[in-house]
Amino acid sequence: MVADWSASGDFLGAILAGMVVGLLGDWLLNTRPWLVVVGVIAGFAVGFWRMYQIAKENEEREMRRRAERPTP
Repeated sequence: MVADWSASGDFLGAILAGMVVGLLGDWLLNTRPWLVVVGVIAGFAVGFWRMYQIAKENEEREMRRRAERPTP
């Protein structure tokens, strides 16, 4: 179940990265708070997309494992 922790870490990391990029952009361009909002929303989108990819990979791995298991 390491992948579960990986998915949650990817999700949180994407949100935080979007927020940091938004904060930096707001600081440089003085557009407070718009780029933070855009960054957080983009982070959620990337985080959900990555969680979907990890779930899909886990499902495919489980299906291969079941197909390789001999039937009694």
